[in-house]
Amino acid sequence: REGSVRIRLDSLKREGRQLRLDLDTAWAATAAEVALESAPTMLSGDLDLARKGEGIVVTGSLSTSADLPCARCGEAVPTTVTTEVDLTYLSPSAPNSEEVELSSEDLDVGWLEDNQLDVDSVVSEALTLALPSRTLCTDTQACDLRTEALLADATKRVGAQGHLGFADLDKLV
Repeated sequence: REGSVRIRLDSLKREGRQLRLDLDTAWAATAAEVALESAPTMLSGDLDLARKGEGIVVTGSLSTSADLPCARCGEAVPTTVTTEVDLTYLSPSAPNSEEVELSSEDLDVGWLEDNQLDVDSVVSEALTLALPSRTLCTDTQACDLRTEALLADATKRVGAQGHLGFADLDKLV
């Protein structure tokens, strides 16, 4: 991807690498936008990348804000997402024909692609996983009124027969 940040395992020095992120960090702002599906209004974060054997450990924290649509009425809701990052990425080993039993710790491991870490994917994934399952308006009464108006408008447009896409289903019965 153009504008992405990729860190090669063999180029990561012993002291590691620190990344400070904000809205002026174009690749990080794009990664946040991918996660939020909306342009971020705030972004801050610090990531520490350290080499550990044949892998890279990423630790730090991320915080971003954006106006996300309410799951009920669609109104923009100011939303802030904050998360701690503690991830391990390893080089894929040669294929092994033996059966391997994974522990719960093994399930938190990501894999380097061509011995490189795609840092913007790390940011995007961490923020995506920290998003609330549903964004809802804080003013429930106003949200209820907007939702009722949307439903009334949709019912008026569709009419008593229901949605035209389902009109032929009556003929099948």
